[in-house]
Amino acid sequence: MKANELYRLYYTEFYEETRLLQANETATDTTSATSHTDIIKSTIILYGSIFAVLFILFLLLRPRHPHVYNPKKSFPALNTPVAENDFGRLSWMWHVFQVSYEDIREQCGMDAASTLRILEMGVKLSLVGVFNSAFLAPV
Repeated sequence: MKANELYRLYYTEFYEETRLLQANETATDTTSATSHTDIIKSTIILYGSIFAVLFILFLLLRPRHPHVYNPKKSFPALNTPVAENDFGRLSWMWHVFQVSYEDIREQCGMDAASTLRILEMGVKLSLVGVFNSAFLAPV
């Protein structure tokens, strides 16, 4: 074989390998972007459905078992004015935010008020994380 033929053969093989590598990288990038999107979708579907089932179960069980979900109203020795209010299936959510921390501290104790403050801070921090994750999501 002559030098020109060897050079042409080498160049053709090198060009073909480079083209295949570039095509493979492009396919990998597309696949990884698709897989990340699929992972996020499947996670939202999985945990969203678990949340929905448990929340509906809670809404159905709360009125049927008040001694479990509102023991301060069920037992006269534990009764407090905060526990006297009885709301519908969904209206309790809005009234929960209207009770002041002073009322909770006076009627339920300092540990309940502190626990609620810590939980509220956790919710706020989680919301900050959710909104900041929008910047990290793949486009």
